[in-house]
Amino acid sequence: MSKFLYYQDGHISGRNSVNRTGCYLTDWLTKFDELITIALENKVEAILDGGDLFHSPIVSYNVCDAIVDRIEKSGLTYYCLFGNHSERYHSKEHSHDTTLAHILRRSRNFRHLNVIEGKDFAIVGIEYCHNVEEQLKEIGLELPYEKNIWRLAIVHAFITPEPFPFASHVVCDDINTNVDIVFVAHYHKCWQKVVGNTEYVDIGCFGRNSITEADIIPKCILLDTEKRNYEIIPLNSAKPGHEVFDLKKIEELKANDASIEEFIKSIESTKFQGQRIEDIIKQIAKEQNIEPKVVEGILEKINGLQT
Repeated sequence: MSKFLYYQDGHISGRNSVNRTGCYLTDWLTKFDELITIALENKVEAILDGGDLFHSPIVSYNVCDAIVDRIEKSGLTYYCLFGNHSERYHSKEHSHDTTLAHILRRSRNFRHLNVIEGKDFAIVGIEYCHNVEEQLKEIGLELPYEKNIWRLAIVHAFITPEPFPFASHVVCDDINTNVDIVFVAHYHKCWQKVVGNTEYVDIGCFGRNSITEADIIPKCILLDTEKRNYEIIPLNSAKPGHEVFDLKKIEELKANDASIEEFIKSIESTKFQGQRIEDIIKQIAKEQNIEPKVVEGILEKINGLQT
């Protein structure tokens, strides 16, 4: 019997985002401790991370060690995708100097989520990359396994249940796939939808950096490959939104005539959250054939001001 525990979009950081109250890192580690406890109590084979464990490609030693020490002490195996926040230049291949790449080289417990195969199941990780959404539209998501194999995919891409304004995305209905369940990371909102024989599941972000994520309850998924089912588990240690964000600030920000610098710093605290701005920049870059490295430099500056 193989069980796995899945979660996504950790976005751990040693600093508080705009309008975050208390200590983000302390709250995050409390949730992570609960995640490990759930994994141990259910005797899972491994923890599966859908990407964006870190909020930036490089994090401090104390943040890195806090994660690695906990996993190694638990004895658990930890499979992970990079995700766009943990990558350089929107590419795993160019991310050899990142914190996550360092951990993968130095810890036996951490492994890149490529393919996990069992007797009658297969779990495949699909890494974030430049224009991954367009690739999913054009190529689809077909796994090379027979129908008797339970086919699962963990995809870090902006897959949505319906058309999304001002962002490069792919609607799940437009993906040709033979996968039984697609676990969607990257998009921080929670949703579920069945399209044909495929179920799409997005449990939302584990780490809440934006005030627009105040209503999200961090969760994990207990996956049972023998019974071919899953259970979504809300984390009891996750504080309600009003305890981790100053919700009054969102109205103040809307009323203020902020400078450009202040606008960028607070962009994740308004309805025009960082993800949309990033996608607008990507779309402009695509239309004007701007080099990916140039786009990455712009996005890194924006992300630096947001955190």
